[in-house]
Amino acid sequence: MPTVSVNASREGTIAGPYLPVWFDARNDPTGANAINRTSPTVDTFAIASEYISSRAGDQYRVTRAYFYWNLSAYAGNITAIDMNIDLVGSGTPLAIQPAQSVLAFGGNGGSSLVTNEFDINIPTPPSPPAYSASPFTNNAGIVTTTLNPTAITDANNNGFLIIQLVEFDYDYPDNDPTPFGYQQYYAGINFAFGTNTLDVTYTAGYANQVNNVDGADIGEVIGVAGGSIGEIMNT
Repeated sequence: MPTVSVNASREGTIAGPYLPVWFDARNDPTGANAINRTSPTVDTFAIASEYISSRAGDQYRVTRAYFYWNLSAYAGNITAIDMNIDLVGSGTPLAIQPAQSVLAFGGNGGSSLVTNEFDINIPTPPSPPAYSASPFTNNAGIVTTTLNPTAITDANNNGFLIIQLVEFDYDYPDNDPTPFGYQQYYAGINFAFGTNTLDVTYTAGYANQVNNVDGADIGEVIGVAGGSIGEIMNT
């Protein structure tokens, strides 16, 4: 089966506000600052869970990264997806969870990222469906993660994937970092370098049945190659 590399069409981050209670910071519905990345940018704080001390007292904040890939050319035929994220390698050795986003970029890639697409409780509280069996580690360079059947189903049904990358130790599972002391857990991403991609494996041929023959089996019908299917009736 062929595999194709697809670049992210939209990339960005949303940072929440600094708030004095972890629950409020983690579950803030709107966020404070949305940034769309369209040119090569190194963002060292693209994913974060923060617990800091300030003159106003203890403060918490989370930041999440978002990506949109257009997969309409392969929808219905996708069998496997590997995600490649270009990490800066700065920050702490945290784990990062790829998860579904039904809000980011208008929910369908049709618009830029805005702050009211930040809510971690949609579509399901307390965390959206995972798109990989396990998180990946903040290492420098391009880190490849195999996406799970939930991601493949969404890609085939929707013709796109919107993924949010969420800090795994505290943000994704909703663990209050207070007992572990003041800390900024963060990871950086190289945005818009053309290196945040999906390697999409798909079944070549037709997505739909032809005369009750599955698309995956239509490579040859009565000795005529699938690419010449228009000539079947003339053979």
